Formats: sequence, C-alpha cells, structure tokens
Amino acid sequence: MDQPTYDPIIEERDIPRIRVLNPVRAPRAQEAVVLEPGDGPLRTFRHGAPIPGARLSDYRRMYLVDVSEHRLLLDFALLSHDPNYAFMARADLFCQVSDPAKVVQRNIRDVSGALHGPLRRMLQDVSKHYDVSAFHAAQEALNEEMRFFSGDAALELHGISIELLIDDEEMAESGRELRKVVREQRLGDMRADHRLDRLRRDGVEGVIAEIMEKQGAAAALDRIQDIERSERQELLAAWDTVLKHGGDELEPHQLAEAQQQLLNLYTEGSSAPFGGTRPRRLRGSMAPELEGTVKPALPAPARADEAAGRRAPVVHPGSVGGEPAPPSGERAVTEPPEDEPLGGSAVPDASGGAAVPPGPPAAGPRASRLRGFRTGEPDR
Repeated sequence: MDQPTYDPIIEERDIPRIRVLNPVRAPRAQEAVVLEPGDGPLRTFRHGAPIPGARLSDYRRMYLVDVSEHRLLLDFALLSHDPNYAFMARADLFCQVSDPAKVVQRNIRDVSGALHGPLRRMLQDVSKHYDVSAFHAAQEALNEEMRFFSGDAALELHGISIELLIDDEEMAESGRELRKVVREQRLGDMRADHRLDRLRRDGVEGVIAEIMEKQGAAAALDRIQDIERSERQELLAAWDTVLKHGGDELEPHQLAEAQQQLLNLYTEGSSAPFGGTRPRRLRGSMAPELEGTVKPALPAPARADEAAGRRAPVVHPGSVGGEPAPPSGERAVTEPPEDEPLGGSAVPDASGGAAVPPGPPAAGPRASRLRGFRTGEPDR
C-alpha cells in the first residue's frame, strides 16, 4: 500500500525498575524493542531474541519500533537549468528501518520528512543541468542517480523510481491548446489552398476580386489603375525605342508595322485585369457609349528617312508635301509618296489658289514604287 509517510516508533513509555508482574514483553514479528538504561547505550532486541532482566533491571524507558517494509511516495519540485521553471517529480520507493536504536536516537517520527531533504538535494544536483524541454532526458538522469542509493544507517531504501509529472489541469490545457493550434493550421492550409485554386482558375482577376472583398472597391480600382499605368509606361518606352533605334535594324515597312502594333496596343487592347479602366478598353454594353472618346495621343510615327538617321529636307513656305518649293514662275510637280498609290489626292496650287484635282492617269507606263516603270504587260 502506498503511503505518504509513517511513524516508525509505534510505542514509547517509561518502565519501572521492578517488573515482576509486568515484565518487558518480547517483540513480535516486524517489530523491535529498544530499551534505554539508566546509564549506558541503548539496547535493541528483535523478534525471537530473549530480553535479559525483563522483570528486574535498570531500564528506564522502552521504545517499540516498526521494522517492516513500507512503500512511500514523495513529491519534489526540482529546479531546472532555468530557475524560473521546475520539474514536478515523484519518488516511489521502499523504506525499512535498519537500525531501530538510531531511529530512537534521532527521534525520527516522520520517515518521509526525514528523507525529503536529503533526496531533494541529490535530485536537485541532477535536474539543474536540464532544461524543462528535455523532459525525458532529465527523468532518465534522475533514475540513474538513484539506482545505487540505499539510504543511511538508520533507514534502508531500495527500488527507488523517479517520475516527472505534468499537472492534470496543465495537461488538459496543453491538450486543448495543441488541438486549437492544429485546427488553426488546418484551417489556414484550407484557406491557402482555396486562394491558390482561385488564383490558378481566375489569375490576376481573382486576386483583384479578393482585394475588393477585403479592402473594398476603391482599393481594387487603384490596383487596376496601377497595373494599367505601368503597362502604358512600358508601351511608351517601347514606342520611344522604336522611334530612336528602329530604323537601324528594321526595313521601312517593318518599322511602320511595329509602330502600328504599338499604337493598337496603346489605344485598343490592355492586359490589365478586367480590360483596364480606359473607355476604349471597356467590354460589354458600355463600350458603344464611349466610342466618341478621344484616344490618347502618341508621338507621330517617324518617316523612313528620319528613322534611318538621315536629316529631312528643310520645308519652305509654299512647299508641297514637305518638298522644297520650286523657283517662282514654275508649277509645282508632285509625285506620290512611296507609301501611297499612284494618283494620290488633290494637290494644292503652288501659288496658294484652289486645289487642282488630279487628272486621269497617263496612257504611258506608270511609275512603280518597287520596280520603276511598268509596261502594262506581265513580267516574263
């Protein structure tokens, strides 16, 4: 049976010097008698041993001592490596009185109390080297320390086992906290998976929708406008690069196509979420209502000679199509530019009069932008 403690001295009484009718009785099994004489050391008699002078002697006092084995449980608070934290330990051991006379001399009336101090100091010397997180390592070290400890001259100890404890309330609280953390982690993983699925399905527009859900429509609109503004800046930078350096590597028709593509991207399409916010990029029923909105202006496309790095001729007042004005008295002769079909449009009179409509095409061979003159016959 487990006990917190016990009193090893069962009986203590004075005895008369003459005990003819009431002699000192012999101890029973698991008991011992300690007699205190008037002068001299204490005398101990165990079960089955005769007691000399049981009826007539100089004994003044008698002690009946329990020498049976008892199982004890002792609790300790052992400081860890960090003195702000402690291990709660329980020692399970077997105790037996080995010398009844010394128990009487030391007046041991509480065995657990007598053992608690020395055992706590021994265990404390071990636990101070371990942090509270090293729970199992500390428990093994404490048991190793107690493996060969057998008590002292008065009390014999054996079967010592040290167990580190966790308070029931603390255990329940930590279990609830652990379950709460696990639940929050699972919910967080579910939310993250949902966001990833939404992003894979809807792309950037899904992110904008989540921003609108959490921060409102104004925040979502600001994000869309920021993306659209960055896109326009990139297109302008590309336009500037084409104007400055495109003529060095591109043919005139390639340069014109590149400029037209950039112009279309700038005025028509957009990679911003939901097509952006500019009127030409709105989709659905609102787009026809905004057809009359003025497109944002870009720098004028460069001519082929400008793109190639050549200087354009100086234009004088009265010139036509950017060509130098002819001497006075001569009529201006115009030719269609390289990128217009022959026949052109009305040419203004060099003297500032009304525009002269173009006449019918000449019967002779016509000039070609690619091969010079055509004879009217297919090439052979």
